[in-house]
Amino acid sequence: MKTIFILFFLFSCSSITQKTTSAEISIDSAEKVVEKMPESSDKELLKIALKQSKSELKDYRSITEDLTEKKEKAVEIAQSKSETAGKWEGIRNVALFAVFIFGVFVVYKVLNKFKGVSL
Repeated sequence: MKTIFILFFLFSCSSITQKTTSAEISIDSAEKVVEKMPESSDKELLKIALKQSKSELKDYRSITEDLTEKKEKAVEIAQSKSETAGKWEGIRNVALFAVFIFGVFVVYKVLNKFKGVSL
């Protein structure tokens, strides 16, 4: 389940990065088109809107970069936890086997006390 979550997180971060890159290209293209427009109040409004969009996109890009850094840290933590969990699972299995052997030994001793009963 953790692996699925990590893979989904990785995919969503890469998708966000691709979308911001394509948005930057679109804004740059729109600025070129606006520059070729004849002078008007609409042209000035479009320039202002594009500048605002560009600044918002920069903020969005910084958030995406922060998420990417956090994603990398989360992957490292998940890998270390899975390694630790694997070690503890091995220790647990050995302990359960020891308890099983001890239980068989106790049952054998109890049955051995009663004459005529054997394994």
